[in-house]
Amino acid sequence: MIRTIAVLATTCLALTSCGDDSSNKSDDDPTNTESSGATDPGKMDSDSANSGKTKRAAREVVESYEETFYSGDFTATCALLTPAYQKATIKDAEEFSDKPPEDCEAAMKIGAEFAKSFGYDPTSAKITEIKIKGDRATVLELNEEPFEDTLYSLTWDGSQWLVADDKSVTIN
Repeated sequence: MIRTIAVLATTCLALTSCGDDSSNKSDDDPTNTESSGATDPGKMDSDSANSGKTKRAAREVVESYEETFYSGDFTATCALLTPAYQKATIKDAEEFSDKPPEDCEAAMKIGAEFAKSFGYDPTSAKITEIKIKGDRATVLELNEEPFEDTLYSLTWDGSQWLVADDKSVTIN
């Protein structure tokens, strides 16, 4: 989301998600990893390292990310980002502030203030596609015009999905 701050003038941040997923398996199906090396479902249990690698878990991370961002809980927002993306967020936010942010939370605050100035309604966004391949996932979120759609990249850290990047995209 913070990478999106750099292009907020034309995109604004993508937010609160609900929507249909076009796959045949449900989001909460632990075998629904769309990974060529998916764990044998007969051997998976709740303690399995892959048990949270579901479309539902990926969706929930994006939804939580957006919810915490727009509610102003920037500590929680930053906890959902990879360390590299937290650093990128700080760098991106420097372009929008007289005083460079000292940490991810301060960068998120700058981004939220900027996003609010565009009148974006996060409830209008809709997740339409989630793909998982190994330790990577993408979540596509469609937004109403004039805002561009957002493609979130997630990384599996061994126990949960974390937002690694987001980019504005145009879906035809």
